[in-house]
Amino acid sequence: MSLVDKIENLQKKPEPYKRKVLFASVLAFMFLVVFIWFTTFDFSFGNNTEIKEAYTPFQIIGNDLVGIKDSLMSSVGEIKGLFNQIQNAK
Repeated sequence: MSLVDKIENLQKKPEPYKRKVLFASVLAFMFLVVFIWFTTFDFSFGNNTEIKEAYTPFQIIGNDLVGIKDSLMSSVGEIKGLFNQIQNAK
């Protein structure tokens, strides 16, 4: 039975049954999200002498944009050099 068949079968069921399925699927997905979220925590409660550098999402995006800008600028410079070579060859 394919997923489309299951969805069509679910559409034919009464409203209370559809709500139960919706509630169960939301609980399952939320459990998965919370489980993944908890596995990413660092549960070190002792005196940790190592200081970790914290980044905000905007710092990470900003650093990525600087790298992208540098890559594009070097690519533009290479393209300009190629056009100059083509013009000099004429």
